[in-house]
Amino acid sequence: LVNGSTFAHTDVAGGGVILTCDTAENDGIQLQLGDELGGAGENVSFAAEYPTYFGCQVQVNDADQVDAFLGFCITDTTILAGASDDIGFRTVDESATLNFVLEQDSAESLNAVHTLVDGADVTAEFLYYGSDVEVFINGVSTVTVANTDVNFPNDELLRLSIALLTGEAVANTLTIKWLRFFQIQA
Repeated sequence: LVNGSTFAHTDVAGGGVILTCDTAENDGIQLQLGDELGGAGENVSFAAEYPTYFGCQVQVNDADQVDAFLGFCITDTTILAGASDDIGFRTVDESATLNFVLEQDSAESLNAVHTLVDGADVTAEFLYYGSDVEVFINGVSTVTVANTDVNFPNDELLRLSIALLTGEAVANTLTIKWLRFFQIQA
């Protein structure tokens, strides 16, 4: 958490959490599964044909004034600014475009998959089934990317990661109505 940013339960149907940034530009929140004290940590691999699903239903209060990432990333203290390997969904301030990103060794491939709308739910999902990653927005397939993409993150173990920064001097929010993932490793 940066400065007074918060992570709290919220009253949405079925429950959820709300991430609220403090009121200075680039204040925000970064969450990664596990920790340096023996948590689950980096345990998601795209180096083999391990079927993997990631999905979430979220909304932002100001679509073009937040930086956000939801997906898998290496352990990093600056997911949005400095992570070298990741796969997931990202938006940056001054744009309402939601991109599906593949990044390996600080080189990335972006696929625009949706235009975010203030206060509107979006369900973003991807399914990796060995040779391809198929992306779904609100239940509709939007793009398929082959694991032969030069920026496919298959040389590092990753961890579930969520990040939010405000792009202005306002306490912007990200509401997560649900988030789930699984990976089958043999």
